[in-house]
Amino acid sequence: MGQKDSEEKLTDKFMKIAGVLQNIFSVIPLVAMCFIVLASVIMRYALKVPFTWGEEAARYLMIFAAMLAIGMGVREKSHLGVTIFTSLLPGRIQKVVNGLAQIVSLAIYMILTYLSWEFIIAQHKFGQLSAALKLPMYLVYSMMLLGFGFSCIETIYLIWKEYVRKSPDEAGKETI
Repeated sequence: MGQKDSEEKLTDKFMKIAGVLQNIFSVIPLVAMCFIVLASVIMRYALKVPFTWGEEAARYLMIFAAMLAIGMGVREKSHLGVTIFTSLLPGRIQKVVNGLAQIVSLAIYMILTYLSWEFIIAQHKFGQLSAALKLPMYLVYSMMLLGFGFSCIETIYLIWKEYVRKSPDEAGKETI
């Protein structure tokens, strides 16, 4: 039992570190986006100098932050959901319905991860570049792969924590 406990603690610690990194790497693009938009406004209206790549960079940074936030939403269980019906169910049935919903969510995230991968491969073959930054578009679209991949990992962890490990005292706690 000691080996199992240490593996569980290691997994919890890994997921906590991954969550912190995910939080940090979703805030950094938002801060950078704010500075780029501010610089763009100053350059355009105060200095009358065009800032051609600012809008595109801000857009891609916002998308990057949003895609990373999908996994954060899974971890915090803050995605939209209709709980009016499940909250009326008895405890055991409610847990089964919530488990089925998590399995369906995992299946959808896995499909989206796979489709993102296929899309990135197609974009890599096509060789398209972004208009202003001249970034390869497969790099821009790889943000989807990160977001859906993190969502898969977070959902698997939640299912494991709530239904496999079955530790009710930790199931309600936030990871971070």
